[in-house]
Amino acid sequence: MAAKERTERGNELSSKDQRPVGTSVGAAAQAIDHREDAYWREAHAREPYYNPEHSYDDYQPAYRLGWSSRARYDHGTFDTYEPAFRSDWDNVKGESRLSWEEARHAARAGWDRFEGGMSEDADRR
Repeated sequence: MAAKERTERGNELSSKDQRPVGTSVGAAAQAIDHREDAYWREAHAREPYYNPEHSYDDYQPAYRLGWSSRARYDHGTFDTYEPAFRSDWDNVKGESRLSWEEARHAARAGWDRFEGGMSEDADRR
């Protein structure tokens, strides 16, 4: 077995295509983030919990929390992890003006849309 090469920064390279290991994973995550962000930017104002006093920038961290958490946690339900999301909200919300009680609906929507690969399929409908 050939030794793996390293980049100038010391990152391990895949022997197959000479890209840093994890590059395709990072690129895939960025593609998901871009796709989900574009979807929710367009759709958020049609959601039943939408409050016109808040902008998309207020809702975006909650959607991201939902879709990124669903991608990370293969097992369990939103309700299983909701206590952790509630605890994390103040750390991830950035400048969002939403309380957790307001944000949880968007987080659940982000989770539900992503569940079962729906993120990819929903854009094709």
